[in-house]
Amino acid sequence: MTQRLRELQETTTRAEGQRDLLLKQHEEAKEDLSEATSEVDELGQVLTAFSEVEQAWRRSGEGRIMASISQGLSAVFNDDLQLKIVTKTQRDVSVMELHLIEQGVEIEDIMEGTGGSRVALINMLLNLYLITKLPLERVMVLDEPFASVSPEHIPALGQLLQELRDTLGFQFIIAAHETELQDAADVVIGINYDGKILELKTENEERA
Repeated sequence: MTQRLRELQETTTRAEGQRDLLLKQHEEAKEDLSEATSEVDELGQVLTAFSEVEQAWRRSGEGRIMASISQGLSAVFNDDLQLKIVTKTQRDVSVMELHLIEQGVEIEDIMEGTGGSRVALINMLLNLYLITKLPLERVMVLDEPFASVSPEHIPALGQLLQELRDTLGFQFIIAAHETELQDAADVVIGINYDGKILELKTENEERA
């Protein structure tokens, strides 16, 4: 009887020890859960702040891009043209679309609804804007960039390139067949069909 009592006491003691250990682990788990919940809340606040900053920056940056390109479009085509940047979310990924507003009408597919002339100019001005925001040499090499632009718009386009050169300090190197661009160039070099190189215009003289 005494032996059995001792065994019961030992079993009780072990059970109490296990109970105390489980209670301690339970309290530690509650503390860890509380800390984790607090960290998740803080992370959520940080992400929210980052999202607000990103949206504010995006609105500001998009506004400057739209204003710059809209000004260039209107200067060349003499129309009431405005570029609109639309941000959409597709499968949790932000996607930017370029829309064009002409005479108050929004054209969502600029490739289909605006013609190659405007698309070519938008492409050049977008690249130009991005280069101005990066620590790069302000030199742009363009290969037949305005092949789709109507000849009637080339003089205004040349004037726009001159203004960009003077205001932004850009140097443009353009390979083109449009002879109308030569009037806006500082230096013109031609290549004959036989491969002969001709200096048609220098910085100090008019086109030959």
